[in-house]
Amino acid sequence: MTPNPNILQSIFEEELKTLNLDDIGIVFLNPPPDDYNYYESLAQWWMDFNDYSTRAQKQQDASFFVQFNPLSCKTPAKFRSAARHELYHIYRDGHRDRIGFFRRLFISGPAAILYQYFNIKI
Repeated sequence: MTPNPNILQSIFEEELKTLNLDDIGIVFLNPPPDDYNYYESLAQWWMDFNDYSTRAQKQQDASFFVQFNPLSCKTPAKFRSAARHELYHIYRDGHRDRIGFFRRLFISGPAAILYQYFNIKI
């Protein structure tokens, strides 16, 4: 069962403030239902996973939305970890529209993981 959305929202806001991102317009989207019966089959879940994957996306007005998959929201600790990772991408790279594959794989991704687990900013 997913924790209360208000708890998730407060964790998200705490992490925004930690990275001084609370003034650039980042919206937390509630996750889809976490009840696995919601998906008719594993194949349906896999097809929907891309739509509900954990991601941050820049909008045309330069604000962002961050969406979390249901597995990221199972516990407050898992949610905080996923939120830290996605928000660090925005903090460090401004979530550029065109970031190269190798930069994402070898620089941006590992940097977000270091922050996510060890609170190291590079």
